[in-house]
Amino acid sequence: HMIVKGRNRDTAWFSIIDKNWFDLKKCFETYLNAKNFDMNGNQKDSLSRLTKKLITKVDPSLQTVV
Repeated sequence: HMIVKGRNRDTAWFSIIDKNWFDLKKCFETYLNAKNFDMNGNQKDSLSRLTKKLITKVDPSLQTVV
């Protein structure tokens, strides 16, 4: 995408449309909840697992990717 301080830099843009926000927000809140992390700060449930159903509902071709 650009060169910054002599190094290549790629940029990825992500978006969420209104009709998907409510369900994704619940996934983010579940993921970020303190109960989702053990005593060492390691996640118990990954964000990708929490969002998999939503993502594959929007684009079934992503089922094997996520």
